[in-house]
Amino acid sequence: MSTHQKIASIIIALIIVALIFQLVRKRYLREEYALIWITCACLMIGVIWLYPLLVFITHLIGAVLPTTTLFLFAIIFIFLLCLKFSVTLSRQKTQIRDLTQKLALLEAHQNKQDLSLPVK
Repeated sequence: MSTHQKIASIIIALIIVALIFQLVRKRYLREEYALIWITCACLMIGVIWLYPLLVFITHLIGAVLPTTTLFLFAIIFIFLLCLKFSVTLSRQKTQIRDLTQKLALLEAHQNKQDLSLPVK
């Protein structure tokens, strides 16, 4: 990896970290998700500094180029991220359904009380 590629990659990673902090500061991104993205940026920097390790892993899995290994890891990461978001969405859907049912019961109970009050 050339020096220009290393510098460009580090600058991109630092821009991503700055963007994440800005999104958290403006409350567009929650801290729990910011941690995931900051970890990604740190991994980008780690891959740059440990490039020989990437080459070793590339040969270990039988790939031809280090970019193939990076794409493989990126696909695995995206799969895991989609799985995490699916679990979160499923949990929230269940919570919304439970809250909707509780609200309907409370409204029905309130209406029943309103009907039982005597009119003056």
